[in-house]
Amino acid sequence: MINCAHPGHFSDVLVDDQEWPDRIGAIRANASKKSHAELEECEELDRGNLSEFGEDNAALIQILPNLHIFGGCCGTDHYHIEEICHHLNA
Repeated sequence: MINCAHPGHFSDVLVDDQEWPDRIGAIRANASKKSHAELEECEELDRGNLSEFGEDNAALIQILPNLHIFGGCCGTDHYHIEEICHHLNA
């Protein structure tokens, strides 16, 4: 599982010619693309871009063949999960 990071923070290390990404079956992504340090300094919750969040999460199934569980972490709510579902079913 990958937890507490936006897909934009880790998707570039998921390369096709390695086997270890096949072991990833779940994602709990952060809503914001800001770094953890930037988020610590925020006075308001950064919900990120809902549509982009859904697209970025759904795109991971092209790279992670065993990805079956999507969830949300920091800054997410049911709207974020709805966006993931929308983009997975598009």
